[in-house]
Amino acid sequence: MASSSDEKTTLCFIGVSNCVPDVGGETACVLLNGTVLVDAGWNAALHMRQFGCDPLHVTHVFITHCHHDHYLGLAPLFFYRAMSDISRQEQERLVVVGPRTEIGMAVERALAYLQTDRYLDAAAPVDVVPLRPGAEFETDRLHVRTIQVMHPTLAMCYRFEDKRTGATVAVTGDTAYYAPLGRFAAGVDVLIHEASAGPGSLDPLLQRGHSGAVDAARIAQEARPKRLYLVHCSEQGRAEALEAAREIFPETHVPREGDTIELPFCGPECETT
Repeated sequence: MASSSDEKTTLCFIGVSNCVPDVGGETACVLLNGTVLVDAGWNAALHMRQFGCDPLHVTHVFITHCHHDHYLGLAPLFFYRAMSDISRQEQERLVVVGPRTEIGMAVERALAYLQTDRYLDAAAPVDVVPLRPGAEFETDRLHVRTIQVMHPTLAMCYRFEDKRTGATVAVTGDTAYYAPLGRFAAGVDVLIHEASAGPGSLDPLLQRGHSGAVDAARIAQEARPKRLYLVHCSEQGRAEALEAAREIFPETHVPREGDTIELPFCGPECETT
């Protein structure tokens, strides 16, 4: 179970699957300290409950980019919070952060889907924070940096630093191989990189804007994180992706949904699955 702690940073993999999740699964999204959701999957609010995580504890959502499988879960999250037993007066306003060109529209259309013009109580209060790549953002607990990545729409990698523990996590979202990511993520505890192309590598000049495990491992080789986690990969391709990445960067892992790690790392006892 992911929870907030002064001594540890927790990281729960809510979803690890590719664009169309495996049966019973969820596309790539992760929960920091039980309160910060990075990408919303198809329906992260319901999926996270399987792992003891409470959607009502989420205070911030960071969307890497506004392709459907990364923001579809916004409307269910808004609706879940509105339908909870906690009154609006008792809830913090949910903050949704994302690329400046599209995040406002994504939130607006999620609210329109819920017909909030007709049903005023269908969504809990939301604040939208559009960010330019390179901008920084602060929460009470996190310092967040951003960099643009290579994808057909405006997309960003987030680097989170927990101000209480010093732990650092970089989440790439969807991207082709992009050398500056190695410098941006340098020295992080955890690098979470997509590997939707499975064990191989993709030409970064292609318009798809995705990576394989070899591309992710090359970034890790430059960044030297303590661990690389491959996500956004199909169930069938994970074993081969892990093998290919470990030939380049041995400290590569392929998480399962619900896996929770604690940072900073202090040995096997700090990780639960």
